[in-house]
Amino acid sequence: MFPVGFRRYPVLVHPSRTLRCPVPRVPGIWFRESARCYYTKVNGKQHRLSPKESEAKRMLYRLVGREEKAAPRCRMSVKKLCDTYLDRTRGEKSDDRHAVQVRHLQSFSDRFGRRRPDDLKVHEVEDWLSGTGLGQSTRGLVAGILKAVMNWAVARQH
Repeated sequence: MFPVGFRRYPVLVHPSRTLRCPVPRVPGIWFRESARCYYTKVNGKQHRLSPKESEAKRMLYRLVGREEKAAPRCRMSVKKLCDTYLDRTRGEKSDDRHAVQVRHLQSFSDRFGRRRPDDLKVHEVEDWLSGTGLGQSTRGLVAGILKAVMNWAVARQH
């Protein structure tokens, strides 16, 4: 669900840090004289293509299209995800920490509650954080809480 490697979902970062976006690359092809054929490497595995360059390129795009699976969509809303996270991680936290998370996740849910987590955009979350009136360090805390929720959801395939 949420990002590791290629990030299909928003990356929440501390407001003072620069966001780095991964750039997907199409694998290249090369001609191997010993085999008199074109080859490529997709996901760390070499594939033999064709002796003709144009045909090898077509085979490469078919191969890449077959390798890339559509990202599974999150089945729950932001509000449901936050509530589930708070319920299931309650025993791992002190009462004070839980109260802080409840307060900030409630505010986040009020703004984005009906949306799906994978539909959120980074700039929307950053704009919301900026508009909360919180200090810089508290915004960093809230961003950390949000990352914890999203990473928790990814680990449990929600």
